[in-house]
Amino acid sequence: MSKKYHVIYIKTFSPKFGYIKENNSLDRAAHVWYNPKNEKIGVWQEDWAFQFGNKVLDKFDHYTWEVWRPDVRADKVYAHTFNNGLLTKSFPVKNIKLWSGLNKTDFIFSPEMIDYLNNYINNKPHNTEYLIVLPASRNAFGLNIQEKFSDRVAIHFNHFLYSQVLLGKFKFSINPVRMLHDFIKGRQQLQFMMHIKSLMLAHKAFIPEIKEKFSCKVNFNTFGADLEFWKPSISSNEAKKELNIENKGHIFLFSSRLVPEYQIHEALNVINQLKYKKFHCFFTSQGPEKYGLLLNRLIKKYNLEDKVTFLGYIDEEKLKLLYSATDTFFMTSIINAGPMSTFYAMLMGNQIITTDAGLAAEVLKENDCGFIVPSIGYKKWKQAMEYAINDKKINKIDVNKVKELFDWNNRIEKWDQIFTGAIQSQQIL
Repeated sequence: MSKKYHVIYIKTFSPKFGYIKENNSLDRAAHVWYNPKNEKIGVWQEDWAFQFGNKVLDKFDHYTWEVWRPDVRADKVYAHTFNNGLLTKSFPVKNIKLWSGLNKTDFIFSPEMIDYLNNYINNKPHNTEYLIVLPASRNAFGLNIQEKFSDRVAIHFNHFLYSQVLLGKFKFSINPVRMLHDFIKGRQQLQFMMHIKSLMLAHKAFIPEIKEKFSCKVNFNTFGADLEFWKPSISSNEAKKELNIENKGHIFLFSSRLVPEYQIHEALNVINQLKYKKFHCFFTSQGPEKYGLLLNRLIKKYNLEDKVTFLGYIDEEKLKLLYSATDTFFMTSIINAGPMSTFYAMLMGNQIITTDAGLAAEVLKENDCGFIVPSIGYKKWKQAMEYAINDKKINKIDVNKVKELFDWNNRIEKWDQIFTGAIQSQQIL
């Protein structure tokens, strides 16, 4: 190929949990800098932007790749190039206010990132096509980049959340102010979407509707998984023995960020209703301190100390052992387009309970597997958990179907097609 494709993959949020007190994920950062306050600024190869870039660089010779992200700890632009040529930059941020519905809302933004992007595009090599890749989210970065660069460089948007939100649908409310607020937010979302030319969705449910509503090229794709790692290596009984949980009854695993969108508070309420039965629930990862305090209050209120364990951030080896020991994996999200943690559970041979949002639910429905519950149907959650605790059979999916879907080679081939299409359909005059 005569031309190179240079991807600038922009993450539009600062590290969410790596900087939380007592989080140890910085210990495994692929690269760290230190700011003048002697605080670590981290880069994690586990982040999708890096996994994705590394796989593309491994497979193709015609790509170069950068990952840019705002970082609340950065006082200047920090840059590092890895051995394979992948370049990462972390940018300082400031808060700006943008209209969101009837309210002016705080968003983080980096003027330095826009300056760098402007300089890159003005000095683009003749034999290189640039492609900006960023989330399809109406935030300060998306709006500014769309406004300033849409007629100067190809831009591709990804959406890794539940894609119905992109349709900006009207929501009825008995509160007229709330109804007006939601209506304006929906119109703002639609206006943002109208300027998108290339869009990737990570699940399929709303693709026909989005194609019909917006004049953009829409594709389905996702990321891959390490199929050699995510497969059982010991039995469930062996894993339970190693974790010293043989006598805890039916083991449930909830693996997600601890944020309201994953409805962990509702899960605790359901667990409370079943606490007379023999089971134990493990929760991984972390979330905002305020939400963590709420969860701790609920655990004390419901007297669930002997029914739930919050493990915080754990590495992949410990997580794999936990999957091996798990009898039932439960995903409670209302926003996810996947999520990958549910597919890890499928690869590890777990039976699945999941809400009806996202690709995991779609795949399970197609194969008549799993126990799918409404996103906000908490009585059904209780029924599903009770069903599993009573050792009723929940059909497991054929692992080979999951492997085919998440084979990195398959996914990267599709990404190359998406990127090539985005560049070709947005030729800049």
